[in-house]
Amino acid sequence: MSLFDAQALVDAPVNTILDEGRYSGKLLKAKQVTSGGGTSGIELEAEITVGPIQKNQADPAGRHAFGSIWKSQDPSKQKAFFSQVHALADAFHIDLAQFVGMPAEEFTAMFLESIVGKDFGFVIVQEKYNGKFRAKIDGFFPL
Repeated sequence: MSLFDAQALVDAPVNTILDEGRYSGKLLKAKQVTSGGGTSGIELEAEITVGPIQKNQADPAGRHAFGSIWKSQDPSKQKAFFSQVHALADAFHIDLAQFVGMPAEEFTAMFLESIVGKDFGFVIVQEKYNGKFRAKIDGFFPL
């Protein structure tokens, strides 16, 4: 059996890195992680449902976007992490006040589980990482 034919290649879109802009989609994964250096964070993966037509004229629907939110190990630098997670909660219309007093481990697991599979808005930016450009999720908004 052949791996592909010329028609399949002609019909296939050429995917470049996603253009910067505002997108909406479904959150496929929200997972608590720890880097090799011991920094805690959240990895996100979303499937785009609506977004700007790309510079190469491709519709981004169905493409996946990825992002991470890292919590500094320095307590004086953790404000940005908490602000980003608060914006993520707002994107899913979650009132965080109702969970005050819940143990952190229980809340974190419940929060991440509750947002997976739901629609939200997110911002894609491009950054240079290890000498190459990549697109990443870098902001959230409610739909």
